[in-house]
Amino acid sequence: MSSMLTRAHAALERRNARDVEFTSLDVSECNDPELLADRIVERGASLSQTHGVVVLDWADIAGQSIAAAAREIYS
Repeated sequence: MSSMLTRAHAALERRNARDVEFTSLDVSECNDPELLADRIVERGASLSQTHGVVVLDWADIAGQSIAAAAREIYS
C-alpha cells in the first residue's frame, strides 16, 4: 500500500505544483473510536507539516499524536 500511496502523493503534488502532506491511517485494529476522532481532529487543526507521505496504523497513533507518529516513522 505504501508504494501506491507514494505514487498518488507524487501525482497530487505534480498536479497542484506544491508540497502536499499525505497521511494514510489503517485503523482496522482501533478499539477506541473517541481517541481516534480526537487524534484526527487534533491533526486537522495543526498547520505544521511533518512529512510527505506516511502510512500509520492504530498501534502507531494509540499512544501519541498522528504528527508525532509521522515524525517518528518519517525520520
